[in-house]
Amino acid sequence: MPPRTYAQRLLGGILPLEKIGPSLRRAARRALAGGDPQRARQVAVAVVRELARRGDLVRVAVESGRPGRQLFLLRGETGLIDLEPLLGTDGAAADLLPAPGVLNPANADAEFGAPSLARMLQALSNDRSLPLGQPLSTHPQVVLEGILELLERAVPQLRLAVVLAEAADLQVPPRRVLGSDALSPLPLWSRHRQPGNALWFAAGTELPPPLARVLAAPGGATLVAGVVGVPLAAPPELAAQEGETGPEAGLLFVTAGPLVGRAALLADGRQLARFVTARWRQHLGLARLVHADGLTGVHNRAYFDGHFGLEVERARRHESPLSLVLADIDHFKQVNDTWGHPVGDQVLRSVAREMQGVLRRIDLICRVGGEEFALILPATPAGAAQEVCQRLLERFESLRVNVAEVTDPLRVTLSFGGVTFPEGGTEPAELYRKADGMLYLAKHQGRDRCMFWRPLEEPLLILPPAC
Repeated sequence: MPPRTYAQRLLGGILPLEKIGPSLRRAARRALAGGDPQRARQVAVAVVRELARRGDLVRVAVESGRPGRQLFLLRGETGLIDLEPLLGTDGAAADLLPAPGVLNPANADAEFGAPSLARMLQALSNDRSLPLGQPLSTHPQVVLEGILELLERAVPQLRLAVVLAEAADLQVPPRRVLGSDALSPLPLWSRHRQPGNALWFAAGTELPPPLARVLAAPGGATLVAGVVGVPLAAPPELAAQEGETGPEAGLLFVTAGPLVGRAALLADGRQLARFVTARWRQHLGLARLVHADGLTGVHNRAYFDGHFGLEVERARRHESPLSLVLADIDHFKQVNDTWGHPVGDQVLRSVAREMQGVLRRIDLICRVGGEEFALILPATPAGAAQEVCQRLLERFESLRVNVAEVTDPLRVTLSFGGVTFPEGGTEPAELYRKADGMLYLAKHQGRDRCMFWRPLEEPLLILPPAC
């Protein structure tokens, strides 16, 4: 039996024939049964056209060394389908399907995304294989850069940028995500925008140069098309209170060429902003699974390694104190050796729960070793951090863990070592080293206590109330 052609493989399982009409479905089955490659190609092209008409097959543009490549997404699927072997690259089949998001000059004020943009966003939201920036980072600038890059690849006529109200100084700053200082040269009228309102610029020449350069077409051409800036909401996970959407994180700037009018661009911009927020939230949910310690539910070592440096940079930018406290469960090896690892796991979960009861919502708890935890306390000077350590020692004075078949509950104590930015150091490695030294000192001097680093003085000793 001769090998099947690409058209026959498409009809034999790649294309969802159940989504097309019965007559075309019968034609596809007859083409497969007849074994005629030319007939199979004709029917496959008809199936592709019908799926595109129904919105179940969406053409996308990606970076590729072959500009004629024909890549498509099936709604609800996760992979791309390459139809180049079916449609060709020489332009002979260019009229089979429209290019993605082609604007209609006769109706420039109609939303170019209705329904094509809506279908594209639906396809992208269902796809799990498309990149969202660095998978081990939840930093807003990194996540948003990945989302904007994803959108620009899929809808190449779009040019996108985000201006965040609060942006950190990263070693490699994202190209499409800017800080609020990028808007300082904006016209006076735009500075009186109320939260929730959008901005409209008739041409990119009205924008500050940093923003105009990001939105300009490749090659550095002057941006003459209209630009809209729509509010971008943070995901609920970043909000102070739970809700449908978080607070306004900044503005999403969108331009799509001179044929799109103000009303259309505003409507499409708001649709894109909702998509960006939804993907941002989705990324945080996935990252939470990656960065959570499976036993205790707090953050893991990978999260600490990636996040502590960002917290130090944020504290430096805002000239704000930041405290780091390392905690270690006393005699934990003895617990495992005497009572077994299930009891040890129970102790770890209890310790994590008790610490969560003392700390604020903005504080971060990371399990960085077998029985060791790191507490990151943003906007916390040394005095406040020492009070936190005092409360933790008090809390663990009353902690008892019930062990099966043992009458007396197990008493658990912890030792702590702390340091504060910037007086204790200005680099993450230096701060960690000093906090670890303080923890070692607390262990060496008797455990169940805290030693806190102080400049030009002996470390501060903090004891629980019973001592």
